[in-house]
Amino acid sequence: MKNNYLYLNFTLALVVGIMLFTLTQTHYTRNYIPRSKSMQGTYSAQGAIDYLINIRANQLTKTIEASDVKKAQQQLQILSSRKSTESAWAFRGPNNIGGRTRALLIDKDNSNLMFAGGVAGGLWKSTTSGQYWVPVEYQGATSEDFANLAVVSICQAANGDIYFGTGEGVHFNHGLNTATPMILGSGIWKSTDRGNTFTKLTATEPTEGNDAFTLVFKMAADPSNANIVYASTSQGLKVSTDGGVNWGPAPLEESVYNNSTSMDVKVASDGSFIASIANKCFVKKAGASQFVLRSGQDELENAEEGHLISTTNIGRLEFAYAPQDPNIVFCAAVNQASGLKNIYKSTDGGDNWIVVGKGGSALFQPFGSQGIYDVCIAVNPTNKNQVFVGGLNLWSGVAANTGNLFAWSQVTMWDAPTYYSLYVHADQHIILFDPKDPQIMFVGSDGGVSRGFLNKDGVKYQFKTMNNNYGVTQFYSVAANSAGTLIGGTQDNGSLLVVKEFGTDEKAGYSVMGGDGGHVVMSQIMPNIAYVTMYFGGLWRNNDENYADWNTFYNSDLADYQGWTSGGYEPDMQSASFVTPITYWETDNDITGMDSVMFIAKKTYTKGSTVVFPSYNVNKAPVYKTFEKDYFENDTFYYQDPYRALFALGMKHEIWVTPFAANWNITIAQKGWWRVVKKNTMGADEYVTQMKFSADGNNLFFSTSENELYRISGFDTARTYKEADYIFGKPTTTITKIGAFNQAITGLACDPNNVDNLLVTLGNYSNDFYVYYCAQATTVAASSSFSNFTDVTGDLPHVPAFCALFEIDETKNDVLVGTDMGVFRAKKFSQQVGAGTIAWEPYQNGLGPVPVFQITQLTMAKWNKGNYGKIYIGTHGRGFYEDMNYVGIAEDDDLFNGTKSSQLAFTVFPNPIVDKASVKLNLKEDAKITVQILNLAGQVIDAKDFGTYYAGENTLELSCNSLKPGAYILNVKAGAQQGSARVVKK
Repeated sequence: MKNNYLYLNFTLALVVGIMLFTLTQTHYTRNYIPRSKSMQGTYSAQGAIDYLINIRANQLTKTIEASDVKKAQQQLQILSSRKSTESAWAFRGPNNIGGRTRALLIDKDNSNLMFAGGVAGGLWKSTTSGQYWVPVEYQGATSEDFANLAVVSICQAANGDIYFGTGEGVHFNHGLNTATPMILGSGIWKSTDRGNTFTKLTATEPTEGNDAFTLVFKMAADPSNANIVYASTSQGLKVSTDGGVNWGPAPLEESVYNNSTSMDVKVASDGSFIASIANKCFVKKAGASQFVLRSGQDELENAEEGHLISTTNIGRLEFAYAPQDPNIVFCAAVNQASGLKNIYKSTDGGDNWIVVGKGGSALFQPFGSQGIYDVCIAVNPTNKNQVFVGGLNLWSGVAANTGNLFAWSQVTMWDAPTYYSLYVHADQHIILFDPKDPQIMFVGSDGGVSRGFLNKDGVKYQFKTMNNNYGVTQFYSVAANSAGTLIGGTQDNGSLLVVKEFGTDEKAGYSVMGGDGGHVVMSQIMPNIAYVTMYFGGLWRNNDENYADWNTFYNSDLADYQGWTSGGYEPDMQSASFVTPITYWETDNDITGMDSVMFIAKKTYTKGSTVVFPSYNVNKAPVYKTFEKDYFENDTFYYQDPYRALFALGMKHEIWVTPFAANWNITIAQKGWWRVVKKNTMGADEYVTQMKFSADGNNLFFSTSENELYRISGFDTARTYKEADYIFGKPTTTITKIGAFNQAITGLACDPNNVDNLLVTLGNYSNDFYVYYCAQATTVAASSSFSNFTDVTGDLPHVPAFCALFEIDETKNDVLVGTDMGVFRAKKFSQQVGAGTIAWEPYQNGLGPVPVFQITQLTMAKWNKGNYGKIYIGTHGRGFYEDMNYVGIAEDDDLFNGTKSSQLAFTVFPNPIVDKASVKLNLKEDAKITVQILNLAGQVIDAKDFGTYYAGENTLELSCNSLKPGAYILNVKAGAQQGSARVVKK
């Protein structure tokens, strides 16, 4: 039978369905930016893998040795005795987005009981059939050991016991016997009480010379013998015949493959097993003593019957038995380019195979171009002649009435709106059917967990995302504003926003950009101002209070230099780092600034009155001007803009800086972006990886892919392109190479209290030094080594460090570092440096040893009322967290000028407000009164100067007709007193 495959055109039906469904929607969705098919398959997985290998793996071997991880875990155990009790990390979301999920299990006797594994977020449990998730707490081999969060495989034995395996190693750079891992595991855990408690299996603990269980790709248990469990590992297919107590190589007819990587193992209803070992098919029939090789040469593919699975150009094999017939088994074969090789079918339990889905067709590419990273397959429990295959999208293959003809049709659309009934997130890793209701399907993907219904209410397929409280999102970055709104760039979930005022769930996440997110920024002065990035140089900004208006803001200079012929963003792996670096600096006290704004009066302003004008440099930030004389209608006057902002974008061998990123009053035209790095400063293939402005905005520190560190000085006087740009100007700024390191530079931290202090964090396992400090960063001379820096790694576990923070409170003088195993703190840092010994303590109560990729703190007291000092982290596997330990400003701090003031008591009536509000207050003395109305994000909506009122009881009348319905903060300032109240406008 040759080439008997049908590819049904399902696209038209899907498009029409979306149109009809969209027209009937009445709710508001924040999935604003459509994703791009062309970008997804090309960049996502490979870019992420290369990036993580660069910052985590040994820089010479490009691998992570289990012995290095084990050593670091032992160092962490030693430090556990000094674990800080002050930290109190709390999960901040997103609680509805999910993250990469390779492990799913539905209890065989209770469909309400489910388990899901995040590849860096641990094991999660649902007792509501996936409608709500909670994390499962488990420890290592002892109470002093730490749990491993890289859960990638799970199975259930005949007696109900549950096993899960750790360590993710699935990616493109896969070889015969080895695989450079994403995240190493540390063995297998077992539960004998249906998942209430888990215990680590001692025999799977990685040891010197025995690290097979650092990567447990798949697991399968015998359906009738509860003691027999198989595990596909990086060093072969392993089997336990005593319930996990002991493990050994599975019996293979071809023993030469005993230690070859096994990436899949599945079990049939009769106890037969099938496994992928060294990208070859091995079958063990029920009752047989060993696995038999069932892969062969390509020429056998052309035989009419009896041929085997190809051994040529195979990158990965994934299998699925028909639940109702152990003789029916399918295989999804991925080629070495990560596309579809073939879909095979066997009707004799895997002895012989035919091709039912031919690779090489542009119309049929279920994996896109990353099938080694994402491939899954499952057989319909009610129809053994229907198979589902997933990767980029789910496809269905159905056997025709006669012969081996299969008709293939696309089932899901990863690039559809998330509310659409056929939306399932891209990069699918597992398909699972409910054992009690075979019409229910679950899918694990890079977007978490989805549930599908087959043939329900006359509809062929319906899907819904099931990520309620499933907090396993993998962040590369985090930024926060004065209202506590968070934004971060993620792996394969775009850039996500968590904002309290959107609905009732303050931990819910909203997608504002697709793809893979990079570094992000939020203004602490004006909370609506935010910036996000995408891989290899994508950049957008927003000034909408609902974060719904994202636009690129490149100019022709930048686009032309990057070779973007369209004039805008064109993703290219040669343009910039996979995680695009940006940084931002802003001030409300630009003492060296000369910027002034011309204003033409539209009414009369009397001498002594105070009026709020908008800043142009930081869009609409309030500028308070008290008039020294009378101005009449059409009079012209000027006011100084005290705000200044600088924004930097790091690209390949160049940095672009603009002072106009927070100015929405102009379009950034030619010469608006400054090229601030002199030609040939970096190599032709060198790109920027990290950037940070000093606290005064005068210096920009940046690192490169060659692990070099530079300083650009002089931004305080560089006010136009003439003083900063190397294309059109004659820069007065200076560029100095101040250091070079042997490891990847993963983070930079500038001291908010001392511009001379700089921290550098380094990545890569198999090293001894991970944190360096410089006390004269703004003035040190040029250096091509790390001679300007002092090693402050101290007794920090020898793991990659990704970020650092100088805590804002000078009296405490603490430093925090985010690492591959959580957050650590050095107290009284300067004193410790002076003493020559640095002691670190685990700072992770409520967090655990999760990778922490970025850390930030709200440091502008004037604009962060109630949140000043709060610290946020972006974890790579557990979402956002916040720590309140350093919050140090009271609620009565003055929002107007940042100084202490006594609390002003007043009442507002009616509340809720209809059209006007009365503000009743009692003044102790004559005072000038000013009133502000702010939204819950902290933005000033309206302000009014009431002039001077006499001491005693007074009532102010405030018109609120222009306010939209919603909640607001009413701030009243009377002389040295100030108070605030929450009001609601009907």
